Amino acid sequence: MNAQKTNKGESLLFLFLLFLSPPAFSQDKLTIAFIYPGGEGSSADAQPILDRFFDHVQKNGGPALTGAYYPTLETGLSAVKSGKTQVGIVSLETWLTWKKSVPMEIILSTLPAASNNPRERYFFMTTAANPEIIEPARAPVAYASRPVDPVFFKSILMTNIPAEFQADFKLRTAQNLLSELKKIAAGETPGFALLDNFEYASLKKLRGSAPSLDWVKDLRLIYSSPLVPASPVVLFTPIPEEEKEKLASALLSLPNSLEGREILANLRLRGFAKPRIEEYQAVEASFENARLAAPSIPAESPN
Repeated sequence: MNAQKTNKGESLLFLFLLFLSPPAFSQDKLTIAFIYPGGEGSSADAQPILDRFFDHVQKNGGPALTGAYYPTLETGLSAVKSGKTQVGIVSLETWLTWKKSVPMEIILSTLPAASNNPRERYFFMTTAANPEIIEPARAPVAYASRPVDPVFFKSILMTNIPAEFQADFKLRTAQNLLSELKKIAAGETPGFALLDNFEYASLKKLRGSAPSLDWVKDLRLIYSSPLVPASPVVLFTPIPEEEKEKLASALLSLPNSLEGREILANLRLRGFAKPRIEEYQAVEASFENARLAAPSIPAESPN
């Protein structure tokens, strides 16, 4: 299957993934579960893409793999806490919000599809006709394609937002972010939208590509977040050193072939890299300080 044939399955894999495996390393295969809350499609849609990924990792000298797509964070967390998990690729936000309750040793970083290194930005957009200054009393709405933890949003992503746009945003998950962006551009839905690297790069490609997409010109970028570390590859439980090295080596070498690059593109990745642990530690310190200072806020499940 090439990138043109994957349609819905591709949208399931927004950079946000988990690897699950048996509690004891006694089976011939590591079991992997890809989890993206709020994704489109079904497990059946994703399976052909996952099977190609599993096969190619093994062809590259990695361990034998099996697995499936799970549509919610809750099912993934349940599997992790049940002890059925050894390895994972989790978003930075998930790593920060889970690490106090779930052991996670970082072994690699991902290379996002729209980034040149294992870092990424988030982009904050609104209608071009929006007033220059937000009235704080309005508590404006910020839409994203997936649930976002309020502390992560405020203390990591929005630290340098211009004063005229500072507010206590209400975070909402958009079932169809593109549709919501169109309404924001037209002024039909008052509010803002938070886009990740891939979403923002895709939106820029739409500008001027067809008359029906002219509405994209009615959006404006008001803020780009600081660079933050990309989604890490983690160990939830120890695995034999030989298996860890085989897995890491196979993942690092995936971009070395055309097939490997096509498979990674379907996962919205360019590849993997050795982690810069100090960058994760710095973000962790900022997040923990903010969480200690923050009031208890009911939040949507983090990605």
